[in-house]
Amino acid sequence: MLNRVELIGNLGADAEVTNLENNRKVANFSLATTSSFKNKDGNWEKITDWHRISVFNPSDFVLQKALLKGNLVRIEGALKTTVVDKDNIKTYYTKVNAKSILLLNGKDTDEVTVDTVIPDGIGGTGTEDDLPF
Repeated sequence: MLNRVELIGNLGADAEVTNLENNRKVANFSLATTSSFKNKDGNWEKITDWHRISVFNPSDFVLQKALLKGNLVRIEGALKTTVVDKDNIKTYYTKVNAKSILLLNGKDTDEVTVDTVIPDGIGGTGTEDDLPF
């Protein structure tokens, strides 16, 4: 089976870093992707979709150079759906766990491979307070 997603878009804000157990950390950010289509009147319209992205154990290089507001990046990763049960109401969140990041800002194009080992307890069933974003 295959669970793979590839997105190219701009960061909506600088990544937010959370420290986890065992000296690990996770960076979370939103990524905007835009697509265009012709509407029924023949005019072009743009739609922007927002995606939640998590990067486990990003290097300082990734945090200081790639994961900054406005940067154009290519993300490869896997979809992860989390179920949060709060007050007996289940809410489903889907995000992308990034496996690689390619910074696409002109001359600063750099491919970055990130650690994809996800700590226990992240991304499973829990409460809203357990979410890393």
